[in-house]
Amino acid sequence: MAEPVLVTPNGLVAHWFSILGRLSGCGQWSRTSTMDQGLNLTQQVAGCMQHVKIPQDRIGVLIGEGGETMREIEAAAEVRLDIDSENGSVAIETVGDPVLGLKGPEIVRAIGRGFPPEDALQLLEDDMMLFDVVDIDAASRNKNDMKRQKGRLIGEGGRTRELMEELSGASVVIYGSTLGLIGTPPEVEAARTAAEMLLDGAPHGTVYSFLEEKHNEMKHQGMEYHRFPGGQD
Repeated sequence: MAEPVLVTPNGLVAHWFSILGRLSGCGQWSRTSTMDQGLNLTQQVAGCMQHVKIPQDRIGVLIGEGGETMREIEAAAEVRLDIDSENGSVAIETVGDPVLGLKGPEIVRAIGRGFPPEDALQLLEDDMMLFDVVDIDAASRNKNDMKRQKGRLIGEGGRTRELMEELSGASVVIYGSTLGLIGTPPEVEAARTAAEMLLDGAPHGTVYSFLEEKHNEMKHQGMEYHRFPGGQD
């Protein structure tokens, strides 16, 4: 399972420092910053290798017909994938741009948590796009309770999940015992909070009102960021 991403009002900065933390495990990085100039980064992460394990039934989706999806990810993220089809283990080696390469494991994790490859590849559209996971199992007492919790998140005819996407701007996928999110930090923060409210037992109406408030807030602040270039639905 992917480690949850820290999303705060300063989520953009937190996201970059999470990237830098992972860079320190793969190679060397240096940082200089000022309040006015922001971050100036140099990275040297040649040959960085990370490992991700995904469910067996997602291996075929990751590989794609004739290996097409795997090759697309390798080219776009500048990584090399070594997939063990027997146990679901995926080794991701950075072979190009190090920051771009760090999105490789996130793309694999997102596909592993139920996202279609085309949605997972949205992580490359912008440096600030991130992947996060809400653990439904951790908020459930037993298997029956987890089924009930998933039903609350999905809603009748999938309407709750759809509204979560529509109002937060994040992509939302419920797969197995997790709810996966892809979006900018404000989008992910809004969707994660809404999901956690539902898991804590909040009425759906209260959660919808919260999402509408966040949607209007992001729109007002000029931060509404849809999943397609140019802000098109």
